[in-house]
Amino acid sequence: MSLVRVNAGFSRILCQHSRLLTTSAAPANEEYVSEPQYPEILDLSFRARKYRQKQTWHDKLRRVASVEEKLLGINMPRYYGYKCVMLNDQKIPYNSLPFTQFATRTAFREADKLPDFYRRYDEAAERIAGAVQGAIEEVLEHELRGYRKAHEGRSDTLTETQKLDIVAAAIVREVNRIVMNSLSGEFPHLEELDVDLAARHEAFWVVGGINPPLMVTKMRDGLRWSKKYKDDPTDRFFQYRGTPYLALRHEHPLSPLADVLEDSSAVLEFTYDPGTIGYFHEHCHGTCIPGFWPGERREFGTLSFQTRSHFLTRSKHFGAQDDQEALHAQGITGSYAWLLAQAAYQGFNTYNELTYPLVAQTVITDGQKWSFYAYQLNTLLLHSHHIQENPRVNECWGTREEKLFDSVDDAGKLVGFNLEVLKRLVAFYCNAPAKREGEMRPYLDAKDQHVADIENVEKREWLERTFKHIMSNRPLSRQIPEIFHWERIYMIDNKKRQMDPLRKWWQLPKNPFQRRLDDHTPRYIPKVIRPGGPKSKDKFEKTHYPDC
Repeated sequence: MSLVRVNAGFSRILCQHSRLLTTSAAPANEEYVSEPQYPEILDLSFRARKYRQKQTWHDKLRRVASVEEKLLGINMPRYYGYKCVMLNDQKIPYNSLPFTQFATRTAFREADKLPDFYRRYDEAAERIAGAVQGAIEEVLEHELRGYRKAHEGRSDTLTETQKLDIVAAAIVREVNRIVMNSLSGEFPHLEELDVDLAARHEAFWVVGGINPPLMVTKMRDGLRWSKKYKDDPTDRFFQYRGTPYLALRHEHPLSPLADVLEDSSAVLEFTYDPGTIGYFHEHCHGTCIPGFWPGERREFGTLSFQTRSHFLTRSKHFGAQDDQEALHAQGITGSYAWLLAQAAYQGFNTYNELTYPLVAQTVITDGQKWSFYAYQLNTLLLHSHHIQENPRVNECWGTREEKLFDSVDDAGKLVGFNLEVLKRLVAFYCNAPAKREGEMRPYLDAKDQHVADIENVEKREWLERTFKHIMSNRPLSRQIPEIFHWERIYMIDNKKRQMDPLRKWWQLPKNPFQRRLDDHTPRYIPKVIRPGGPKSKDKFEKTHYPDC
């Protein structure tokens, strides 16, 4: 009897289980489709897998909430910073214009006058330039010969370049004051401008399509799985640092100068290593600073004045033609970097594309010689394959250098004042910003666009402190790993120290340059100030790095 009961019970269980399987396996009606749907077939090649890995990180970066967290997120993969090609406004190597156009994806147009966009201001510029000419001449005479400056007679402490910067900065400040006071009645936007003196202009971006350095080629050739990709182009990191004499910014951006250009053939191709023409490298964190911290109301630049004092020390053997090209390269790089930093404060970056154009105006001067540049930023995607496939191109219009005056005579009076130069400067001031319709910050959180908007006090203070520390680029307490010359000679190129223990960083399996920014011990909290009391186990400060 017991055996029969067991068999009957087992059969009931099997029947219930079969009914359950039949019910769960039957598809619901809404799951039926007219055509079969198959999962995407992924390309499993090395290049495709690396690109998908990058794209995943870029998508995470796009979803980060605030401006400061996005800038921290860019630096998350590198604790010691990126090995960047350093660009600045103090050194322009020989034959650098083709490289500059390629590194900023800029189509450059040299002209004797400003682009057609400025024709609307011709009448006002001519009228106002004639009205302020006398005041401008008085200012120039006063700054050049009118008084004995504090730095005169200190040739042992100041170089000729520094002396020229002092005089040129004083001229720019006075000319800016006169022009703004004269135009503010007719152009009210000038009363709403903020003026920055000697501000930090910094920008970080990535450029693809550059030939790999010899060290990278050797590294790829030494690995079985990457040997056939050893000659693939690489992405190079760029960091710009500049200090203009003066910069103006407004609450609204300038209107576009032209339609967005989509002609990649307008950009010169320069795939050689930047070191071949004289640029140097440095390990640093990527920083984007347009002259102010995030959260300012007036965050769109309109006009900046840059130095050209470095031409005093530039080799005369380069020739006048290359000096003119160096000016164009400086105007392109300074304008692009300033606009990129402004775009970063709107939530865009070198990995997330700009959704509307930005415009800036740049003047390069030493007080006597003036060059004018109008720049329209249309795209930021220059990394990886985008350098070849991105149809958008940035645009820059520039003029050749011209003298505002020929000389100063023995009586301290200007000789040969050029009113045309003053008209171009006035036209830049006449160009009024306008409020742009549509979404300006599509990649920022609607509530917490800046760290100052975060309600959590602990998180807000931590992010503010960490963000400014990273943006300062102060030297790290632990030095960046390096290979000394004797180590390369006796331990790498020639195996002459076989008895040495394998303790060098390049002999260990973990690469220190792959260390992430959050890979460190958090700050220790002493017992007396721990939130949970002296017996609390929370002895380390909580970190709030972005999830990317």
